[in-house]
Order: sequence, then structure tokens, then C-alpha cells
Amino acid sequence: MEQPHPPVLAVQQLNITLDGERKIQDLNFVLHAGERVCLLGASGAGKSLTAAALLGTLASNAEVDGSISLHGIPLAGVRLQQRGRLPIAAIFQDPFTALNPLVTVGQQLTMALRYQRSLSRRQANHCASDMLQALGLSPQQTLARYPGQLSGGQCQRICTALALAGQPSLLIADEPTSALDMVSQHQLLEVLRSHHRPHAAPALLFITHDIALAAGLCQRALVLSHGRLVEQGPLDQLLQQPKHPYSQRLVAAMQMQTPPPGDSPHLRQAG
Repeated sequence: MEQPHPPVLAVQQLNITLDGERKIQDLNFVLHAGERVCLLGASGAGKSLTAAALLGTLASNAEVDGSISLHGIPLAGVRLQQRGRLPIAAIFQDPFTALNPLVTVGQQLTMALRYQRSLSRRQANHCASDMLQALGLSPQQTLARYPGQLSGGQCQRICTALALAGQPSLLIADEPTSALDMVSQHQLLEVLRSHHRPHAAPALLFITHDIALAAGLCQRALVLSHGRLVEQGPLDQLLQQPKHPYSQRLVAAMQMQTPPPGDSPHLRQAG
């Protein structure tokens, strides 16, 4: 009998408190290699706060208990200066915060590829061109440019290439399509799909408020509301038979093509 693959990420009884207020409560979930899992919820639900906990970028005044493990190794024991060596990558909402405005796209991408994959300069240049083409960008028109010479959507796709350059075992995408038009969204989702094969690719945590967008990419859903995980399971099952009232409202909002109802205002800054 084949043994089950161990989870890439395991979150157990995670609690996060800010300024005396509990923002995340009793959060439990796992991600396996090759899984594409969405973390759904309205603004203020605690999605980005959860991402910050996974990446080790929480505010210094945050109180955290519970455990987060990567390949069975507790992240609480990993020093901040060592986190850069972990096989975790992220794509954020604002691509300009992740790119150096004084360095060309080609230099940034080839440096990342050479460092992360130990490639020669020629190999890195070839790989950079292939990655940009896969993201719908012309290498000839992109590699020599600076981030400020490109659109927000183009920069977000470059951030995606940088995140994939290190061949991470866990990829966290926090609202990565917010700056993209519909065509660019489709291209980005296709790239994320193509990089995921069962047991042979990164686990993807796709953070979004857009359940329709998630349906085009993810297999499993985690629904977060008021800092609590209120429902989780196969995404197609959630779309057909949502169990929790909040999940039902999310699905109804998608069907009506209206914004989903928000969480309580005092949680919105924790989004």
C-alpha cells in the first residue's frame, strides 16, 4: 500500500492576537505537494494576516501561538536571517514593492535564477526568456526595461517569474491578479496551473476574495470569516453545496456578480 505523501505545510491551532484582540483563532489546515488551495474571505477576514504568519512577516507586537511546519520542520525555530533559505515564495498585491526600480527586469530575473538554481549566465538568460514568454511577455521588449517602464500587470507577471525562479515547495499568492486585466489574469492562472502536478510541484495557497477566479485554478477551498476557518473542502463541492452561512453568501454573491458581504469593520485592517 502506497504511503501518503507528508504535507508541505501544516498549520495547527494557530492563534494571532494584535493589541489585545484575537484576529486569527484556532486555524488548522494542511497543504500537500501539487495542491492548489484557495483561502477565501472578504476584506478583513484575516487572509493576509495568515499569509504574514506563514512568511514570518507579522508585526513585532503580534502574539502568536500554535504551530506552523514546513515539511515537518516547525518554523518557530527558524531564525529570521535563515528564512530566506526556506523553499517558500510569495506573490503580493503590489508588484512594485517586490521589484528594484533601479535594476532592469533581465538583471533581476537572471540574478535570481543564477542564485536559486546555480545556473550559468547563458543558462539563466535562456531560462528568463522562456519564463517571460510563458507569462505572455516579449523577452526582447521586457528584459532591458526597468520596472517603472512597465505596467502594473506586466510587473506582476515578472514577480510571478521571480517567485517561480527558486522552484519553491510552497508558493503563497496574495491577491496576485488584482492589477491584471482579464487576458493577463487568464495567462497568469494558466502559468500557475502548468507549474502544478501532483506530488511534483509546489503547494499553492491562492489568497483571494474572488471565488469565481479561484474556481478556475484551485481544487480545494478554505473559507475564512472573522479570523475563523468556517468551512473547508473540495472547491466544486463548496460551489454546489456550501454548508456554512458565510460560504453560502460568498457563492450567492458570485452568482449575482456582486461584491461579497464584508466582515465586521474592526477586522478590516487585518485583511
